[in-house]
Amino acid sequence: MTYHISSSNIKQYFLNLLSKKDYSVAQLISKAQLKGVSGSEVKEVIAWLEEHGYVDDRRFAHQMADFYKPTKGSRWIQMKLKQKMIPDHIIDEVINTVDDTASDQIKKKVEDKYNVKDWNSLDLKVLNKILNYLARQGYTKPYDMITEWKN
Repeated sequence: MTYHISSSNIKQYFLNLLSKKDYSVAQLISKAQLKGVSGSEVKEVIAWLEEHGYVDDRRFAHQMADFYKPTKGSRWIQMKLKQKMIPDHIIDEVINTVDDTASDQIKKKVEDKYNVKDWNSLDLKVLNKILNYLARQGYTKPYDMITEWKN
């Protein structure tokens, strides 16, 4: 059930949303449209929220990237930021800071998931499963990661 809110209550609605979690500007605009509010009132409130530091797409994108970096690759993070409707120029800026090298957390996760005891004696079938898994997690060079883990 959706309910409509008046344009005078949009600021309180946004502050209520932002008190629970961060949102991108585009997500807030989308939520306002779902409530039947659009136009200059929303733009004014968004400008006020940005001015007072309540919403900042760049900060939001960097926080998301930092949260996912230990276990996800740059392509996965890029997709997630696109889902959150972050502008492309900010996504590009953030993705340039993401290092696609293997972290200890992803190595441990792979070892547990695929029961890897010795990286140098991997069965070809298991190796392919690991490569596919790392690719699905957004890592651009999964084979290089496994080579690093072997050494």
